Order: sequence, then C-alpha cells, then structure tokens
Amino acid sequence: MSELNSQTQAAILRQLFGDNRAEWPASNFRDLFVTPTYLTKLEARRPCILVGGRGTGKTTALQSLKFDSCLERLKQSGQSFGDQEYFGFLIRINKNRVRSFHGRDETLDWSKYFSHYFNLLACVELNSLAIWLQEQSGKVLPSVAIQAVAIDLGILDFSGVSTLELGVAIKNQISRLQLKVNNPTSSLELVLSMAESPIRTFVDALEEHGLLDGRTIFCCIDEYENLLDYQQAILNTYIKHASPPPVL
Repeated sequence: MSELNSQTQAAILRQLFGDNRAEWPASNFRDLFVTPTYLTKLEARRPCILVGGRGTGKTTALQSLKFDSCLERLKQSGQSFGDQEYFGFLIRINKNRVRSFHGRDETLDWSKYFSHYFNLLACVELNSLAIWLQEQSGKVLPSVAIQAVAIDLGILDFSGVSTLELGVAIKNQISRLQLKVNNPTSSLELVLSMAESPIRTFVDALEEHGLLDGRTIFCCIDEYENLLDYQQAILNTYIKHASPPPVL
C-alpha cells in the first residue's frame, strides 16, 4: 500500500512540476495558468515580438491567447463570449518541416511552395476557429464561403459544404504538399495558392457572415527563429500588408 501511495505522489509531483508546459498540455493547464504582466502588450492591435530564453513561458503565453483558452480565462473572471475582444490562433514552426523548403533542386520555386504551406497551416487553424465560432454564436458559415476558401487554397476538386469537410481537405492538401516537397521530381501535381490570399479570403468570410462581429484575429507564431531567412522575409511581408480586420 505504501509503495502505491509513493507512486501516486510521484505522479502528482510530475504533473505539477514536470509536465506543466504548453507543449504537453495537461487537463488543468488553464486552471494553473498565471497571467504574465506583459500579456496586455501581446493583446495590442499591432505586430509584437516576444523574446525570452528556453523555458521562460513564451509558448504558454501564446497558448493563452488562443480563442478557446482566452474564453476560459474570461469565464474565470465572470465574463463571457460576448466580452471577448479578439480571437487568437497559434502556429508552431516545425524546424524539420520548414527546412525542407530549401535545396539545390531548381525545379521548385521554394518561396511559392513555402507561402502555400503557411497558407495551409493558417487556414487549418482558422477553420478550427470557424467551427468554434459557429458553436459559440449559433451562426453558420455558408457553403459558398467555404468553397471560396478551398478554391483559393488550390483545392479545386472540393465539393464539401461544411467547415468539418474543409478541415479534412486542407489537412489532405498539407500531406500532398509535404510529399511533393520531399519528392520534387515526382509527378504529383499541386495548385499553389497566392501568398496571404486564402487567409484574407477566410477572415473576410468570417467577418462578412457575422462570426467575428468586428473583433480582431491574432496569428501567434511560435518558434519563429526556426524559419530560414527567406521564409521570415515572406512572413514579414504578410505582416506588413495586414489590414483591418488584422490577420497578422
């Protein structure tokens, strides 16, 4: 019995002090989150860079800006969905994947392929936001808007009518793109989206059909330093050309 109690205590200690990180979210992550003093600066409607050493809570702070996590924080202070002033989504840069958009093979325009990749990543998150907004507001994004996003992303064979179907199609497109990038001489055909365009199309649709109600969308990019120089330049251009409702 004493051995069992020791194992239980050890598990509790690991949960409280070992794995309480945004990368490995525990079920009680939001209950344990302590709002950092600089959070209001991240919530401002302007581009912002968060700098800090490893383990200082950068990812956790960005995670707290996500649309669902933000609402949970508001509920703890007695507020509700109607009080939410912004909707954030988070993209974590995977070094192993973004570094694949580089090489000696000149058959691919790496800039165009990376822009398409980021468009897909952002639209996956925007689609999750759209599903959540529909649940919170009771409003529905019409099929014509959903299909417009799919076309802008180069998913020309999309015939779905729901955000759930769009999410599956986007993830399939990401898989196809990754296969193409890793096998540049293959015959796999892709239609590449224009830089920033699908993101703007998606955000405009959310606003037009009343799901945003004038509120800001934040795109939080974690581990930005994993990007190559040309990739950072592309995203800097996205930020430069952001316009109301702000996307980046």
